[in-house]
Amino acid sequence: MIAKKIINIMILCLLVNLQARGLNYSYDSLNRLNSATIDGSYVEYVYDKAGNLLETKTPHTISVTVMGAGTVTDNRNKIDCGEDCVGVYGNNTSVTLTATPDAGNIFTGWSGSGCSGTSTCTINVTVQHTVQATFSGTSGNNAPIFTATGPFNIDENSSNGSFVGNIDAHDGDGGATDAGLAYSITGGTGQSVFTVSNTGVLTVANSTALNYEADMSFSLTVNVYDGSFNTSANITINVNNLTEISAPVITVPSIGSTVNTTTPQLQGTGQAGATVSVIGPQSQSCSGIVAGNGFWSCTLSSGLQQGSNTLYASQVSSGGQTSPTTSVTFTVNGMISEPAPVILSPDDNAIIAGNNVTVSGTSEPGIGLKVSVYDGAVLVNHYCEAIYITGEWSCPITALPYGVYTVNAYHYSTVSGVTISPAASITVNLIDPVLDTIFKDGFDEPVDPALISE
Repeated sequence: MIAKKIINIMILCLLVNLQARGLNYSYDSLNRLNSATIDGSYVEYVYDKAGNLLETKTPHTISVTVMGAGTVTDNRNKIDCGEDCVGVYGNNTSVTLTATPDAGNIFTGWSGSGCSGTSTCTINVTVQHTVQATFSGTSGNNAPIFTATGPFNIDENSSNGSFVGNIDAHDGDGGATDAGLAYSITGGTGQSVFTVSNTGVLTVANSTALNYEADMSFSLTVNVYDGSFNTSANITINVNNLTEISAPVITVPSIGSTVNTTTPQLQGTGQAGATVSVIGPQSQSCSGIVAGNGFWSCTLSSGLQQGSNTLYASQVSSGGQTSPTTSVTFTVNGMISEPAPVILSPDDNAIIAGNNVTVSGTSEPGIGLKVSVYDGAVLVNHYCEAIYITGEWSCPITALPYGVYTVNAYHYSTVSGVTISPAASITVNLIDPVLDTIFKDGFDEPVDPALISE
């Protein structure tokens, strides 16, 4: 009891002290000081059940300005106005504002702090708020009004053209259709990332910018035009973070290594179930599925060139996500042992009438092939140095003097010129078709005509 009297005496002294400062105050049903306005600042007083003063609270205000013919009310019975009005609320109070147009008018929307659109506006009061309610007559030409402005969400790495959302507005003259309205993006951090159609469909325009780790959201300023008036709205697009697939790893051949074959088996690691694709410098390719243990392998479709080669690999997950590309650079040895070509025609020791012979056969596809002609141990010439993609080759040799020759066919490096296979070898006998004679070592030897190749 003594403590309560002391508190009341203190409050009375406070009131006497403040009256000279323009104090306005009120009491509750127990005759306790309930609120006061001191030098223009509003203060509330809070007591416990015993009547002890616990705290003083400074509430917040919602200031409403009405533009046009209509009224604004709140669910706390503190705002009911057709002009400027203010409601005072305790901290964290939920307040719902309702706009009601006068006859012959429409409510065209909220603006200001905490309110937007044309529905009711609910504010959780934690700071001072200033709100404007706009009404207009239905007979005039009014600016369009946004009715759907997001926020929207889009997955990172979404492809160009991916749908983001629909932005909607009506014509502002009492209609409920967006027919005849034109939309455009006029600003914001996402202006170069997204595009909007004339009907308000928002899509991705620059997929490379959709990286959650770089930008978690984008802002857009979208304008809508009805032929006479423009209205703008600020829109937020949030980027969804996805679990991304990393690039595969090429372990064989390793970076900087040297291999002794033009068609090495490629090996590496990746995401289980993903498909790894490898591309070579001359468009050689292969692919392999990553096994459950994380390993993959494949062999290129055709041989690599001698010297330095770089392979590029990426993987696509079972869910369709594409990884970045990785690469490995290594050397193909110039002394690789490839199998010898095969000479199919003519037969070994064939006797041919005339100075010309066509040699043909098969070789390793995509590898250089060369035919060399020797007179004894002396090289006459090299012929038909080329890559035969199909592995089938034919080499015409012309204007050789009559005699006995050795014809060699072998694989070689088109980069270094080094021989990379054993030779296929045959002997051909070129004779004078008139004399039917083989000229060899200065001796004429008669030939059975039945042995002469056509």
